[in-house]
Amino acid sequence: MYISVLADTIGAELLLADEIWLAAGLVTQSGLPFIRDLKSSIHLMAGIDLPTPPNILRQLLAWSEAGKIEFKVFSIEKVFFHPKVYIWRRGGQYKAYIGSGNLTNGGWNDNIELFWEIDKNADCLSLIAWFEKHMIMALTIDEKFIADYESRVFKPSEAASQAHQKRLADFKRPYEHDHDFYFRQEDFDAFSEERAALDNPIAKRARQLVNRKLKALHDRIFPEVLMRGWNLHHHKRDSNIVSHYAHNARVSALLNGMWLYYGKSPLEAAQGGKSDEEKSMNNHVRLQLIIRQSSVGVWCAVGKGGGSRIDRLAFHEKIQYPTMQHVFFNLVKSLGDEYFIDVAGIRPFYRISEIKTAKDLFDIVNQDYYHLDQYFIVGMDVNPQDDRLRDDHIVVLVLSGFEKLYPIYNFFKAPYQ
Repeated sequence: MYISVLADTIGAELLLADEIWLAAGLVTQSGLPFIRDLKSSIHLMAGIDLPTPPNILRQLLAWSEAGKIEFKVFSIEKVFFHPKVYIWRRGGQYKAYIGSGNLTNGGWNDNIELFWEIDKNADCLSLIAWFEKHMIMALTIDEKFIADYESRVFKPSEAASQAHQKRLADFKRPYEHDHDFYFRQEDFDAFSEERAALDNPIAKRARQLVNRKLKALHDRIFPEVLMRGWNLHHHKRDSNIVSHYAHNARVSALLNGMWLYYGKSPLEAAQGGKSDEEKSMNNHVRLQLIIRQSSVGVWCAVGKGGGSRIDRLAFHEKIQYPTMQHVFFNLVKSLGDEYFIDVAGIRPFYRISEIKTAKDLFDIVNQDYYHLDQYFIVGMDVNPQDDRLRDDHIVVLVLSGFEKLYPIYNFFKAPYQ
């Protein structure tokens, strides 16, 4: 069914909605009243190609920072963002409108516009998938972005001119330096010191998007793990393949990282464990990809503070033998100079390049026995600008890291009885 005046139909519906998704090439002051007083969870993606005024970007940014909405700007060089897609959900019911009108009073009310109403849940969910895909590509902006846009680009009287389009292209270019990276700056910002302790809708949503990216990466990585014949397993619950994005009783008060991990089978993990936590594979040695505020790590996480006691005690017993010390030394040195050992809470980490003999390595790792309350990690970290984190390279980075760390993982892993 087609709709001519969207405000007459969607206005009342949005008041009752639980969640709303809005994608518009242009948002103006006259469009804000349509969403200003809504109590729903709102996701808004706006363009700057038409262009959306700086004062509107500031207002939407303020709402975002206050936790009222999730707001991002779609800004990619040589791409003109021009959709008009409006979706809402109430309970399990969805409805969407696709048409010609932007999020303005003219687009929703005064102009001659045309929208098509979609009320099949499957079609609406497909539109939400489209929205989420582009939302990941969009930018989380700040005042610096808006001020730069205002001074360099925003001249409404010249919006259709070639000069404007050139200014816009020049403006967009520096802000999309990481658009072909799998993790973008906003993904790292989700684990900033300011956000790590927060559980408001904006902070939670930022971590949720990273959680989804890690799960999507699992779908690309795990088939390769199986093809290589590695005895590595993911968590038996799909919801736990990646660590949690929201605070709960089992999660640290500071969510300053998130990881995708592989390790023991459920039977192996249950060995020797008494409580459910001790039997969880998360409480045993594992290989993992972890994202934090300033790095992505590929680690063999031997144990967290107080965790993996079975593996750590078995390792301590094994490493007392000189023959095993030399075996372990050769495994560690084969990792390369980029890798480190984090043990006993000692800072800075021990770099592999600094370890010269098997005795040196033994003295380092033997400290773990007296500091089981600390983390024990062998791994490497790469910075957010590392080319290996580009979308077409990241799987190779993870698998090559796992290939090096897999013998280390097996050395730490307690024998299965």
